[in-house]
Amino acid sequence: MFRKVSMAVLAALVGFTAGTVTSGVLGTLKLVLDPGVQYSSFKASLILPALTFMAALYWSALGGALFVLPQAVLLLMAYAIAFREGWRERRYLRDFTLGFAIALWAPVFYFGFWNRFLDAALVAMSMLVAVRASLGFLNRRLHIGPEE
Repeated sequence: MFRKVSMAVLAALVGFTAGTVTSGVLGTLKLVLDPGVQYSSFKASLILPALTFMAALYWSALGGALFVLPQAVLLLMAYAIAFREGWRERRYLRDFTLGFAIALWAPVFYFGFWNRFLDAALVAMSMLVAVRASLGFLNRRLHIGPEE
C-alpha cells in the first residue's frame, strides 16, 4: 500500500512538471503570436520569448502547486489503490485521462477562467498533457512491481 501511494505522489509530480512546462510553452506562444504585441527593437523580439517563458513557468508552477497538485495527488492515490490490470487498456487510459483532467480543470475554470475562454482552453490542454503523463507513468510503475 505504501508503495502504491508513493508511486501516486511521484506520478503527480511527473504530471505537475509536464503540465507546468506545457502551460509555459502555450502561454509564451499565445503572447508572442498575439498581433497586438509590438517590439521596440530586434533584440527585444529575441529576448521577450525567453523571459516570457521563464515567467510563465514560475506562475504556472505556483498556480499548479496551490490549486491543482493537491487534488491530483488525491485522485492518483485513489487510482493507485484501486488499480486493476485491465485499466492499462487504451480505452480505459483515455477515459481516466479525460475524467481526471475534467475533475482537475472544473474548479480552476469556475474560480479563475470562466470569462476567458482561450486561457481556459490553454489550461485544459496543459492539464490533459499532465494527466496523460501522470497516468502513463503510474500505470507503468504499478504494472512492473510485485502485487501486494
